[in-house]
Amino acid sequence: MKLNQKNWSDPNKIQSRRENIIIPYREHIANKLLPLKQFWTLSGQCTDGNNPLEGCELLQMIEEQFITPDQYRGVELTPEIYKMNKLVYPNIQFINDDFYSAMKQSYQNNEFNPGIVNFDSTYLPERGITYLSDILYFLTDINIKQVLLIGNFAKMNPYGGHKRHEPNDMIKYLKKNDRFKYSFLKGGWKYYLISTTYKCKKSRTPFMSISFYRN
Repeated sequence: MKLNQKNWSDPNKIQSRRENIIIPYREHIANKLLPLKQFWTLSGQCTDGNNPLEGCELLQMIEEQFITPDQYRGVELTPEIYKMNKLVYPNIQFINDDFYSAMKQSYQNNEFNPGIVNFDSTYLPERGITYLSDILYFLTDINIKQVLLIGNFAKMNPYGGHKRHEPNDMIKYLKKNDRFKYSFLKGGWKYYLISTTYKCKKSRTPFMSISFYRN
């Protein structure tokens, strides 16, 4: 299978993970992911089927001593990518499913205990905020605490169109979403970061992020 993730080690991507995941968690919850807590994320392609891809999120989080391998939950929708990841990391918990569905299934199996939920999507804000709000509603409904939720969205469509989205667009869509409004107030969530904008050197698309935490 042709590699479709070639910029994991891009310095901007590495730094964005620190700014959007590690730093806010350390400032508001703990220096590293709490014991028994899980790191839920969209894994993407972490290997070429034979070797790890340098700079992937899994390796960065472990090398920075932020998580242990058993805490990682990497969700990948594409079966071929999931299989490649498992070939190289047979003992890591990769899951072949939709992100939201995988978390709900884990909860139904009495196995769900997230400390970080990283929705590292490529969606534009309108679609992405709807998905993020569903996650926030779910985490609030089952009363998950000591958790950081991150949403990552593309600022523009790399395949066409001229509209460029800005951080205020994320806020606009959040304010229109009833699930978000209900969950944010009921759960006592707090904003950590309205937006960090970054662009990897080999990508045409700039991204922005928004984070929430709950103790």
